[in-house]
Amino acid sequence: MIRDKAIQWKRESLFIHAEQFVAATATAAHQTVGAGAPPLAEISTFGFAALLMEAAGDEGGYAFMVPKHWDPAEELGFTVWWSSGSSTAADTIDWLVLAKFFAEGVVLTAPAALDTTIAQDTVVDANFGQKTSRGIKNKNWLTHAQVDAGAIIAVNVEMDAFAVGLSEPKHFLGLEIDFMPRRCKPDYSS
Repeated sequence: MIRDKAIQWKRESLFIHAEQFVAATATAAHQTVGAGAPPLAEISTFGFAALLMEAAGDEGGYAFMVPKHWDPAEELGFTVWWSSGSSTAADTIDWLVLAKFFAEGVVLTAPAALDTTIAQDTVVDANFGQKTSRGIKNKNWLTHAQVDAGAIIAVNVEMDAFAVGLSEPKHFLGLEIDFMPRRCKPDYSS
C-alpha cells in the first residue's frame, strides 16, 4: 500500500498574519497580550497593518490547533516576515521565536526556544518586505497519535534586539511555519 513515506511531498507552509497575534483588551484595543503589548498599526500609508514593534522585548503570542496533516516526525521551520522604515544598510534586528506543543491532558507552559534559532537580520531598504533565516524545531515534537487526537501549538514572536540607530518604525508582518505533510491514513507502527 502506498503511504506518505513512498511519496516525495514538497514542504508546505502556513502564514500567520500579525493580526492573529492581537487581542482586544479592556485597557486598549488591538494590542498583543505579550510583553510590551505592541499595537496593530498601518505600515506607512499603504492601507494594511502589522504589529508596530517599538522596544526590544516587544512580543506577540498565539496558540492554535496543530493541523492534522503536519508530520511530527519531520522538523518544522519558522521564518519571521518584517519591515522597517530604515534605509540604513547597517541597521539590524534580532528576532526570537519560541514554540511549545501540547497534547490533550498536558499542563500548559510558556513556549520555549527553537532548536536552531533565527540569525540576526539586516535592513535592505525602507519599507521592504523582508524575511529572516529559518529557525528550526527538530523532528518528533509530538507523536503521530497525539497530533491525530488533537494538539495545540503556542508560538511567541519577539523583537529581541535592534541596532541603536534604528529609530524608524519596525513592523512584524507575520510568521511563516513550514512543514512536511502527512496525508495518508496513519500507520502508527512505523
